[in-house]
Amino acid sequence: MIIKINELQFNVVIKNEEKLHSSLPLILLHGFTGNSEDWSFLNNSLPPHINPIAIDLIGHGKTSVSRNENDYTEEAIVDFINQILKSLKIHESIICGYSMGGRAALSFSLVHPQSVKGLILESTTAGIESESERRERALSDESVAEQISINGTDKFIEEWYSREMFKSLSNIPREDYIQFIKKRKENNTLGLAYMIKNFSPGLMKNHWPDLEQLKSNILLISGSLDKKFTNINRKMINSLPNSEHIVIDNAGHNVHLEKPEEFIILLNRFLRTF
Repeated sequence: MIIKINELQFNVVIKNEEKLHSSLPLILLHGFTGNSEDWSFLNNSLPPHINPIAIDLIGHGKTSVSRNENDYTEEAIVDFINQILKSLKIHESIICGYSMGGRAALSFSLVHPQSVKGLILESTTAGIESESERRERALSDESVAEQISINGTDKFIEEWYSREMFKSLSNIPREDYIQFIKKRKENNTLGLAYMIKNFSPGLMKNHWPDLEQLKSNILLISGSLDKKFTNINRKMINSLPNSEHIVIDNAGHNVHLEKPEEFIILLNRFLRTF
């Protein structure tokens, strides 16, 4: 389904359109360089009362690539999600986001808490607290954006997924990894550059002081090999009133790709409480 917002077209994949208003929506937000197809493995594995709805975020997948950098900011992304849900007449849902998509899910939940029944955050941070570290990260992501524009998507994807935080992806079947990289190379160069620059953790709001405002049930998921985000999540649960943090053994940053069966088990256990 294509939903038009202003002059932009957003691709939204709904498992059961006929059950849109008789089931509980699970809004799925992919990570940087991903798209709605990243969540397709969930479609036939969720409780019957749950209706998965995956969104291609701005500049990704089949959604429009805007040439206006303001369309890639935290505020704009939250507003786009809100307008999509309004278009679908969804008033309350569970939101699940991975990495960049997790940051979008968290930001949305803080702006529209009345719309969020539950929250699932995979490999997600609440932002950067130190002002100097925020500036450093923003400059670093701006530099990456310049390199994407200069070198193109193919070279960037090869370099991006050679980073240490994605090292454990080598544990998935070789053919799956080849397809994974191939799909990410289909991304638009401008879309990736504008997203990493304008939705940088260095530019998004520091949400650490805001976490205690979230009253809905929250599930945090991280991989044991991703020590950075596991430590971040261990710190986050101290500020989240109704949260649980699960660490999946021998998984890295992309838990749902590396350990899909275990990820589904955790999701279903959480979803059955609603």
